Amino acid sequence: MDHHRDHSVRYVVRLPLKPDAGRLLGSSESSACASLAHRHRRMARDDTFAAAYREFMQAYIDSGHMIKLSHEEMKLKDSPVHYIPHHGIWQHGDHGPRLRVVFDASRPTLSGVSLNDVTHRGPKLQRDIWTILLRWRRHRVAFCADMKMMYRQIWIDKRDLDWQRVVWSPSSSDPIQHFRLLTVTYGTSCAPYLALRTIEQLCTDEGAQFPAATVAILRDRCARSGGSTGFPRPLIQLTNKGGFPLRKWVANDPRLLEGLNTADCLRPTWISFSAEDPVRELGIAWNPQDDSLGVAVPDVSKPRRSKREVLSALATIFDPCGWLAPTTLTVKLLIQDMWRARLGWDDELPELLAQRWRTICDGLTSIRGLVIPRWLASHSSAQDLRIHAFADASRRAMAAVTYSRSHPSAASWWIQRERRDQPSQGWSYELRSSPPGSCVRPATSWPIDINTCVAWSDSRIVLHWIDSTEAIGNSVVDGYVHQIQELTLRSIWRYVPSDKNPADVASRGATVNQLLSHHAWLQGPEWLKEPPHTWPPNRPPDCEEQRLCLYVAAEDEDVTDWLRKFSSLTRALRFMVRLKLWIRQRWNRDPCPDPLQPMTAQELGEAFEACLVRSQLQYFEVEARELRHSRPVPRKSPLAALDPFLDAKGILRVDGRLHHSALPFHLKHPPILDGSSHLATLVIDWAHARSIHGGFKATYVQVFQRAWLINGRRRIRHHVSQCVTCAAARARTTSHIMAPLPASRVTAARPFERTGVDYAGPFLVRQGRGKGIPTSKAWVAVFVCLVTKAIHLELVGNLKTDSLLGALTRFVGRRRRPREMWSDNATNFHRADFEIRAAMKSEQIRWPRLADYLPEEGIEWKFIPPSAPHFGGLWEAAVRSYKFHLKRAVGTQHVTYEELNTLIIGVEAVLNSRPLEPV
Repeated sequence: MDHHRDHSVRYVVRLPLKPDAGRLLGSSESSACASLAHRHRRMARDDTFAAAYREFMQAYIDSGHMIKLSHEEMKLKDSPVHYIPHHGIWQHGDHGPRLRVVFDASRPTLSGVSLNDVTHRGPKLQRDIWTILLRWRRHRVAFCADMKMMYRQIWIDKRDLDWQRVVWSPSSSDPIQHFRLLTVTYGTSCAPYLALRTIEQLCTDEGAQFPAATVAILRDRCARSGGSTGFPRPLIQLTNKGGFPLRKWVANDPRLLEGLNTADCLRPTWISFSAEDPVRELGIAWNPQDDSLGVAVPDVSKPRRSKREVLSALATIFDPCGWLAPTTLTVKLLIQDMWRARLGWDDELPELLAQRWRTICDGLTSIRGLVIPRWLASHSSAQDLRIHAFADASRRAMAAVTYSRSHPSAASWWIQRERRDQPSQGWSYELRSSPPGSCVRPATSWPIDINTCVAWSDSRIVLHWIDSTEAIGNSVVDGYVHQIQELTLRSIWRYVPSDKNPADVASRGATVNQLLSHHAWLQGPEWLKEPPHTWPPNRPPDCEEQRLCLYVAAEDEDVTDWLRKFSSLTRALRFMVRLKLWIRQRWNRDPCPDPLQPMTAQELGEAFEACLVRSQLQYFEVEARELRHSRPVPRKSPLAALDPFLDAKGILRVDGRLHHSALPFHLKHPPILDGSSHLATLVIDWAHARSIHGGFKATYVQVFQRAWLINGRRRIRHHVSQCVTCAAARARTTSHIMAPLPASRVTAARPFERTGVDYAGPFLVRQGRGKGIPTSKAWVAVFVCLVTKAIHLELVGNLKTDSLLGALTRFVGRRRRPREMWSDNATNFHRADFEIRAAMKSEQIRWPRLADYLPEEGIEWKFIPPSAPHFGGLWEAAVRSYKFHLKRAVGTQHVTYEELNTLIIGVEAVLNSRPLEPV
């Protein structure tokens, strides 16, 4: 940390900016002004908010922590400038609600980067809350104090002040003024590090005079400390050396507060503390009079009947030590059930869930009855303190709780808990709950001095695994067992019966009223206060052999249920055919055909029809029943507009107006499928693969040749958008303002009368099958009609002119002669044009078939301007469409020349079968 001290002994620090911070940050003044305008609108609506906001900002200015910029300073542009927006929040403290202005250094600038993004956060110097509380509970006499405006006692170096500019005006009618923040600002990511690092530096610079105070601050790394009588004096003197005055003093012994100014104490008199009005320290409630701790009472007086409100109420329960773990578990299990019920954020809870929530809320009002002694009731020596950790697991949660036991009083007190929700695999519940992080650890790693740890578990299997030196045989179990054996000694593990395990209630949940009457949870098991020889046996008694009789019940499984086990329509239909053959051979005693014999199209069609009937009975049972009795379908039915009918096989089909068409029956009257059924999903997936991963239109055509889907468009669009193969190959495209189309594109003509040509490739092809067969390169000549966008593909072996003329000959033979040929300026295209012109003049054609289709004037070959590929966008798009299907069909495989030629002909058929208009 780059720092120095000014003439008033206060510390001055630099902001830990990253390299190129000024280049990365964009303009932020407009965002700060917009935020201030939003504050002005709220101030106009809320007079209380406006008065408190103006008072806070004026106090900031009067204290000298914010200084106004002059007109000359506003004109200077010699250093980067950043403006921090600010807003106000209400805080409920010991003296009632008060407004605090928060500076938002995480607000992105116009470049999308915020001040916190270009500032180093610094290492975490503060301890965990439960660690600080545990050290604090170690002392019999305790006190707390707060450093007055801790961040604002540290100045920022002049070179970094322009990074902390703000705008402010008391109202929208006043002109906006620009200020610099002169101190460390809360809201910046580096503020906690700078503040605590400065406190450490103060202890280093001045700590030699106050060794006890220095140890307390460096050990806890927190602005709140605990100690014994007479200790506050050196602590006050040390912090005053760095300009950090202490205030809000509170102690469990009034003698510690003697000699302090009344204004520096949290309450005017020590007797003003009570259980009804405790002190909030580190988020928990502390009553200094009886030296007890508790949980702050959440506000659940307002009715909360939605998932959003229940989560909001849960967030108000701050319980860092886990004293309310069984109760918070019931709330979290309720939230899990809300998710399982698929409730929206603002949907009203069903009556059953609402009744559970009302029961929980009724108990939360009794939280004040939860009293935990702050002092662990042990001496300063580590020889008299033992930690006992209990673990348990259920199917909904895992939990562990620790207690301290001291000698000679043998009292046990609640320390902390750890709980994890929703364990995954049933056989590892108890094992996973056994090493719950900080609850079971070596004695040397605890934040306080202890003698030893004892771990208790009610799982005999887990204790056997921990004692075992051999591998269990399951990698997950072996991993957990190895972790436990590394963290702990095997000798510290003991057995506790389930009915004597205090962690049992934390893994199953309990209301507050149940928790208050659960003595074992609050103070530990009664037997833990007795001598060790009265504790439960170290190992469970020998297990007796028990014979179990199992009954197996068979349930009929519907076709639509087992169909969900398949992700491919082809595999599902093949399985259906094999199943029908096996049933026929089993029950009718017919000879079963050879299983290796290929299936016929008729068998696969019958299997598909069987699946159709079962799926329609599941989704359209009412409609099928009405049609079976010659009654019309209900008017509100989704099939009412389709005029459905039942064919001879009991399949619902669309009637339509194509009775006299020559189309096959399944195309004139397609079967009906619900779009949300799994069979519909398999049909869409089959059609998408059949169209070689085509887009929506290509897949749509294939689907509706197989079945009529209810809400088919939406389902097909969703399926295509979720296709992993298509998503991997899909690239983002940019849009531009396009120029007018040329005349050759918009003038009517027969197909391929005006043709564009381009090459795609190269593609590696194999010369045969087997190992060691070499590969060669091949290209695809793409001919595209400039009017109809029809595509013709020809496979060529090289880029020479002869190959191009051969492909052109085959093209002319199949598509007729083009009048105009358009291409880019490739050398083979220019050479082809030259040879055609030369052949026409000399009347000597090297390609006899080409001569049959060339008139006297020949083919007029036109070239787009050099270095302007966007003039050939049509054939470039055709090349992209061809590669779109080829990548998905071939991937990285190497195919033979014949296989590639077959594939490109199939791609050509798919591209030319796309609808001309949206369907």
